[in-house]
Amino acid sequence: MPEAVALAQTTQVSFSQKGTLSDPSSKDSNPLCRLNFLVGGCSGGSTTATQGGQSQAKNQQSGGLFASLFAAIFGSGSSASAKNTVTAVITLVRVPEKTEVYRIIGGKKHIIPTKEIFDSYGFTDAMVQTITAKQLAKYPRAKLITVNGDKTNAVYYFTETGTLRQVLNDKVMASYGDTKDDIVVINQKEFNYYPRNKFVFVASPTVNRDVFQLVDGTKRYLTPMALRRMSLRNDEITPINISELDEYAPGQPIIF
Repeated sequence: MPEAVALAQTTQVSFSQKGTLSDPSSKDSNPLCRLNFLVGGCSGGSTTATQGGQSQAKNQQSGGLFASLFAAIFGSGSSASAKNTVTAVITLVRVPEKTEVYRIIGGKKHIIPTKEIFDSYGFTDAMVQTITAKQLAKYPRAKLITVNGDKTNAVYYFTETGTLRQVLNDKVMASYGDTKDDIVVINQKEFNYYPRNKFVFVASPTVNRDVFQLVDGTKRYLTPMALRRMSLRNDEITPINISELDEYAPGQPIIF
């Protein structure tokens, strides 16, 4: 585990969910873990929290620290079996003299892109802990996300340039060495903030600089002339592996 500052108290919130998503942090003891939130926002309800080894029930109104969103995230929690109960641990951190705030979720870091989105989760500045840049660097970037309340359970790659591309299937996910345990949940407001990744090139197992546009499950080859005309920025064209590209059906090339 990455280095962290030990805290006097830890808080863990358990919730029931449908499906097979799980949070790796539920398996490990993380001394950074202080704040546990469900990521859909803050609405009224109750939770069961553990602080200092004692369990207590809490009822919070909108905007409260531990708002109940358990059934709302993945469906009704009351009927879920014990094996679908996981611990969602979210810690907010910042490096001194930096403005960026990160969520640490399941041993991965995910930047909160704006103050407005920060507020949409019911977070406050008082919840943000300070860690060193060295400590933060030890957390890998969260790459897979899903959206609270999305009944399709779609999963998206969160690219290094801050764009989203849907993961077509489990085969594509596995081709990158990822599993459903790597997925983190964000709210709809944050999801709407990110642009979609539509243009790609193959970088693995070997680099091929041909550019494709991904549209509704198809791939459309861009000729050099079309590429010049569209004047795409480098950050709009994202590397993928050949296994993912092969999952897209061929579409009409874009010639001009």
